[in-house]
Amino acid sequence: MASANAISQADTLKQLVVDADASITPAKSYKITKIERIAAHETENLADILSKETPIYIKSYGPGSLSTISIRGAGASHTQLYWNGIAINSATLGQLDLSTLPAAFIDNAEIHLGASSVVDGSGGLGGAIQLNTSANFNNKLNTNFKKEIGNFGTDRTYFSFNAGTKKFQSKTSILRNATSNDFKYNDITQENSPILERENAEMLQHGIKQEFYLTPNKTNYFAIKSNYINSYRQIPSVLGVSSNGEFQTDEVLRLLGEWQHIKKKNFHHFRAALLKDKLNYVDSIVAINSLINIDSYRASYNFKRYFNHLFKISTQINIDKDIASSTGFNSQEERNRQSGFVQLEQKSNHGNLFNLAIRQEIIDGKFTPIVPTIGMKYFLSKNHRFTINANAARNYKAPSLNELYWEPGGNRELLPEIGFTTEIGLHYNYEKLSFNISPYYSLIDNWIQWLPQENGIWSPINVRQVENKGVEIAANKIFSILNKGKLHINAGYNYVRSINKSSVLTNDNSFGKQLIYVPLQSFNIVAKLEIKKWLFGYNQTITGKVFIDATNTTYMPYYAPADVNISYSFVKNNKSAVIGFKVANLYDEDYQIMANRPMPGRWFLLFLKVNLNSKHD
Repeated sequence: MASANAISQADTLKQLVVDADASITPAKSYKITKIERIAAHETENLADILSKETPIYIKSYGPGSLSTISIRGAGASHTQLYWNGIAINSATLGQLDLSTLPAAFIDNAEIHLGASSVVDGSGGLGGAIQLNTSANFNNKLNTNFKKEIGNFGTDRTYFSFNAGTKKFQSKTSILRNATSNDFKYNDITQENSPILERENAEMLQHGIKQEFYLTPNKTNYFAIKSNYINSYRQIPSVLGVSSNGEFQTDEVLRLLGEWQHIKKKNFHHFRAALLKDKLNYVDSIVAINSLINIDSYRASYNFKRYFNHLFKISTQINIDKDIASSTGFNSQEERNRQSGFVQLEQKSNHGNLFNLAIRQEIIDGKFTPIVPTIGMKYFLSKNHRFTINANAARNYKAPSLNELYWEPGGNRELLPEIGFTTEIGLHYNYEKLSFNISPYYSLIDNWIQWLPQENGIWSPINVRQVENKGVEIAANKIFSILNKGKLHINAGYNYVRSINKSSVLTNDNSFGKQLIYVPLQSFNIVAKLEIKKWLFGYNQTITGKVFIDATNTTYMPYYAPADVNISYSFVKNNKSAVIGFKVANLYDEDYQIMANRPMPGRWFLLFLKVNLNSKHD
């Protein structure tokens, strides 16, 4: 059912890790650290961070509901997510629900766009997101407690306890997030648009994170990292449809061990991980009880050799195994994947950089398309203020287990989606100002889409070729205000033209049209003013209209929700307390991100944060 408010066109940190893994020089990327920006959202989730801190498009079905990402016009499964270098996308769905990832369990997030995602792994036809955690070995004791209470039954609690020596650190975090989401909305599907209360939208999430870090000497680093997240959420119906009381539970356990070793010019990094995912969807009215269990095993080895300060070689070997059982499968299904990656990196005495990389994977005994990548960075001025980056890469994404084995409808003859992307970026950096502009182009062949067949059963097929092109602009500036006051401004703009370039269907009405739910334009701004013990924050994201039908005749209008927060800090010795409030959807905008899925109007949050901190001398 199309939305009644749709418009017809006809009508009108400090890193402890001694060295990062090999990486292609990105023409454009985002990096969000805990100290700078994640701390403001530590009781929220990854979808909240990305939607408020970047112009990247997040498709949200409502607060606490399913949230997926679209980078550069690509689909949700075309963004690969990694936790401390370990792939965590669902083996059955091929994507990940960002609303189930607590921000409190992340120390920094780095978004690699386009070609720069190839170093992380295959499948990032739009990009990849690295979610990392680390320790500060100068920390002696650090305790944080944060409480937020707001409208719609919002009750968020976060507690962390970090302690250790200069050689050993322990980090513990516990969170509880709950909300009833019983906000008022206008039911535009009914006559006179009556004001109703959202039903069957409750969300409850618990989580615990435990990590241990050890550096016995200057050449070795060990870590054990784990987290467990249990999410329960009711699933509200679309407007105009009675609720069946559907709900879903998600349980995730992640366990990782790693060792890094440096000796002279050689760098070694081993990882081994176990991931357990359990998803249960229940609709008792129509007798649906869908259960998915996935056990994933990951192992990787990275090696770098620095021949001199100008040349290095980086290699990476990954071994992955996924075992999935589902009520939608006839039997238990497995996927075995091995991959190898090699990168050569050459610098000049002036700092210019050139790198060449290649990745080869084997999935269930079959070689996949080779993934080559080339990148460069060149300084246009002697003072290094102007830099130009460029990348080009081939990439591919293998079909998910659901696309292959779901019954009825799975298609075991599916081909992998093949992508080619190229980009160039101009970067300016001087004192407290930085500016980036990055045009890009990508082409994805064998795009997979679920379509109804002659027998009425929906099945995935390789249906089309999709062309994505656009430009990304970002600017950051720090201003000095009054006595020791600072104003931080971060702004970003994305233009994405994503069209169906060709199709295997004879009567495909989407040919030459913008893909649905891909905004042509998006813009965001984050402003933070610090004056003595006061902090004033403002962020707003403006998302242009999105088409909700393949023929581009009906679309959702643009929306531009804004948030504001004000806080005051009390500091004495190693103790601090922050008290403040937030206003979400400041202008009380009536909007939807997904058709017939209302979002809340203006609402308020009060918060208190207490910190005890001491460091080693």
